[in-house]
Amino acid sequence: MKLILRNTFVVLCLLGLVAVQAESLGNFPQVETETFDEEDFVFPDDMQGRNLNIVFLSMSNTREAGERQGEMLKQWHAELELHGFYSDQMVGYYFAVIKAPFFVKGVIRRGMRDDYEGNIPLDQSGVLFVKDMAKFADAAGLTIDDWPTIVLVAPDGQLLYALKGAPTEAAVDELMEATTTYINP
Repeated sequence: MKLILRNTFVVLCLLGLVAVQAESLGNFPQVETETFDEEDFVFPDDMQGRNLNIVFLSMSNTREAGERQGEMLKQWHAELELHGFYSDQMVGYYFAVIKAPFFVKGVIRRGMRDDYEGNIPLDQSGVLFVKDMAKFADAAGLTIDDWPTIVLVAPDGQLLYALKGAPTEAAVDELMEATTTYINP
């Protein structure tokens, strides 16, 4: 009985944290960057979904976890393309958030561009080089861990909903359900 009560408490605490996180979303800081098609892009201002923008972020404190997240972002895109998910009403953007010294930024950008080419639209993806990744995540009310972050963003830049994880069937269903609120008002 004690074990059941303890497990129930842990689950409720986790659910409470998820609800608090969703309610405490902030705003993305503005970052000037370049998309992988080499066009200037001001994040998040230049996003162009008429009803909704979906931002897929890779944010990690280690290179290995960042690379795994990048692979998952490509999987997310492929899975959502199979479902005919995107339109001019709802546009997806894929960004790696990285803190790196200036002299390696070009190497990182080129390597990621080559990796994304043919997998994710180059005009909707790039690298957000930031001075302080924790400050970037905190401003948006997000966490940095081993999982990619998916954020629904209104055309005015308001963060509406966030989830983390791999593109499992359940996660894809959850994302698709969450978007219907904003696409079909």
